[in-house]
Amino acid sequence: SGSAGTPVTMEIEGIGAPTTVTGDVFVLSSSTIGGFIGTSRISGRVVDTNGTSTITFANGRGSGTSFNLQLGSVSGPNYWGDTIIDPDLSGGIFTVTAMTPNAISTNGLTLGAHGNFALNGNDHTVGKLQSTAAGGAVLHNHATTAAVLTIGADATSTAFDGAFGNGGAAALGVTKIGAGTLALSGSSS
Repeated sequence: SGSAGTPVTMEIEGIGAPTTVTGDVFVLSSSTIGGFIGTSRISGRVVDTNGTSTITFANGRGSGTSFNLQLGSVSGPNYWGDTIIDPDLSGGIFTVTAMTPNAISTNGLTLGAHGNFALNGNDHTVGKLQSTAAGGAVLHNHATTAAVLTIGADATSTAFDGAFGNGGAAALGVTKIGAGTLALSGSSS
């Protein structure tokens, strides 16, 4: 964490055996969490005590590298403002995989062209879902446990031109709640 109002970037190395951050990560202002090549995990909570800071998950290295960050703590839900998953690199993919229910903030979720959110058998609610470019995806990827993404708790109207993908044998459900509309223009499988 940095001082209040100072953006912080945390990069997790994922080469070789997965790296695990076991303690809680506290953010005091909008921050970026990133990594490159492979898989890493934050098993502690990610907490913004004010609940307003945006956390961006982004691949901090060159194009063509993909990274999977597993999030989820048995100590309680993660808590911050909006979530952005957008590696902002041509060809690189950044996937945030939920290891517990509510692994990311329940506020807004924005997916970029190469940003993915994988529910992995865990239900999740977000205030809104939107995209910055076509190509991002909400995935499931679990063989035995169905999962539901509930969208719209903040009643905001948004557009999502990414995909909903059920990569595992168990079903991926999507539920829209609240007064706002959600315009979908991407593909689903």
